[in-house]
Amino acid sequence: MILFSAFTGMLLLCFAVMAFCTISSHNEKVAKRRLAGIIHPKDGASSSQSSKELFLSVNPEHKFGWLDSILRKYKTVRKLEARVAQASSTMTMSTLLLFSAGLAILGFIAAYLCVSIWAIQILMACALGYM
Repeated sequence: MILFSAFTGMLLLCFAVMAFCTISSHNEKVAKRRLAGIIHPKDGASSSQSSKELFLSVNPEHKFGWLDSILRKYKTVRKLEARVAQASSTMTMSTLLLFSAGLAILGFIAAYLCVSIWAIQILMACALGYM
C-alpha cells in the first residue's frame, strides 16, 4: 500500500508540474483570440469559407478521410483542427486520435506485463494516451 501511495503521489506531482509548465503564454492567448475571431466573427461581418481558407490550412485527403468526416461533427475536434493548422502541422485529427489510442494500448500492455494492478495499468494507458 505504501508503494502504491508513493506512486500516486509522484504521479500527482508530475501532473502538477506539467500542468504548470504548459500554461498558455500571453502570445498563445493572443493568437487564440485572433484565431477565434477568424473562425467565429462577432461584428456581423460575413466570413466566407474562402476567406477562412486564406488563414487556415485546408486538410489534405488521406486514407482516414472517413474518420475525419465523422470527427468534424464535434466542436472540440474543430478547435483542435484550428490549433493544429495554426501550428503549421500536417497531422490530421484521425491520425492524432489513432496515434493516441495506439500509445494508450501500448502503455496498458507494458504495464500489464510488469505489474498486475489494474489501477496502474489504466493510469499508464491514460498517461501514454495523453501524449
